[in-house]
Amino acid sequence: MVLLDHVEVALIVEDDFLIAVDMEEQLKRLGCREISMANTVKGALLAIEEGVQFVVLDVSLSNEPCTPVAQKLTELGIPFIYFTGYPQDNYSYAHLPSASWLAKPASEVDLVAAISTALSRAWKPPEPSAQSQEER
Repeated sequence: MVLLDHVEVALIVEDDFLIAVDMEEQLKRLGCREISMANTVKGALLAIEEGVQFVVLDVSLSNEPCTPVAQKLTELGIPFIYFTGYPQDNYSYAHLPSASWLAKPASEVDLVAAISTALSRAWKPPEPSAQSQEER
């Protein structure tokens, strides 16, 4: 499947190495060419500065909330999904920016659905220019 074939660099933000490696394999099967990994908020923010087009984000990295990462991704318009073992209705995560929430472990079908939703939310059709509107 080539769901992510247009993504030059994806980022996995996950503090569990085995989960990160498993997600890396899944993203490769979905068409990602290059995948970076970060296991801290600081590392994730640095990777984002270097340029990424899609992110899989755990909500808690060794008990450090991912809020700054989610806010930065939202600010930059970079599509992302939360991939976590925490329930979505947990009150402590109500302040996070809106994104698809995928519970660990997840099937590839659920992953594809979450990624598709994230990409469709991020994509916005170009607005017609003022000149093309005048021509109508």
